[in-house]
Amino acid sequence: MAVLVSRPLALARASLELDLMGPPAADESWASFEATVLDNGQPDTAGVPNVQVPVRLGGLNWTNDTLVGYWTQGSGAGTDFTTFYSVAATAAQGGVKPAAANPVPVTAGAASPVPLTLLLDPRGAVKATSGILPVTTIRIPPDQYAAALANLSLSVFVAPVLSGSAAGLAMPLPAETNGTWSWVSVANGAWAPAAVTDSTGNDAALAATPQTIVEGWLHVQASASPAQPPAKTPAPPAKS
Repeated sequence: MAVLVSRPLALARASLELDLMGPPAADESWASFEATVLDNGQPDTAGVPNVQVPVRLGGLNWTNDTLVGYWTQGSGAGTDFTTFYSVAATAAQGGVKPAAANPVPVTAGAASPVPLTLLLDPRGAVKATSGILPVTTIRIPPDQYAAALANLSLSVFVAPVLSGSAAGLAMPLPAETNGTWSWVSVANGAWAPAAVTDSTGNDAALAATPQTIVEGWLHVQASASPAQPPAKTPAPPAKS
């Protein structure tokens, strides 16, 4: 299906968080110990909980990484959709900036994670690279998108088609998909789905009679569910 309609994309919410395994290590010098005990101060952790770690998402060099780009959180509670960080971009232009040059800053031990809105192909994964930890792979569970992908369909307007098959419409069908092909036209002001026969072959053959010129939509359904007609109803096609 992707050969005909390109790859499917999904909007997904994600968050980045850098957790510490327990409290950060503190300065064990006598001066630090004295300040903590006598002056009731906090242990000197050299500011480790406030360190920002840049995290790079996606990458064209990663196999099966399907991230197109992402939006970051705005100053308020919503997403800032004015700036899109693209994995493929090499220079800033308009509202698009290269993701590689603008990693997401994540504070170690922060009270709340960093929210993001991702644009990706759900069938793949997203790589998160921090430089201090192993590369993390983020995936959308298949049960969240499998049903939606199975219901994808495509309707392509085709006109005119010369049909000479008494059993129904026969025409060469594309071989780039395993979906179910059908023919959708308008009859008496209503949609009229019909079966279509693949007539692909080495010899051109057309029955002498009856021959009909028709126009309509060649429809392919990714799954075995019934074909759905296009959303808008055009004027009924002319026949001769």
